[in-house]
Amino acid sequence: MIHPTTNPETLGKASSNGCIGTRESDAWIIYYYAPLRTAITIRYDLEINNDMGNNVKLKNIYGYEN
Repeated sequence: MIHPTTNPETLGKASSNGCIGTRESDAWIIYYYAPLRTAITIRYDLEINNDMGNNVKLKNIYGYEN
């Protein structure tokens, strides 16, 4: 499910049970511009750059293989 998060501090982090949390404003954009059955690609990137610009490997909380 894609929906607004109740905890904005979790945005951009793997911290749910499979849902995709968005800002409320982004959820409205998705609602208006992505009609039902719009195809999307969900990426599960475990290597990211942190706020300091350093490459960080995130914990694979879902067990998917890259």
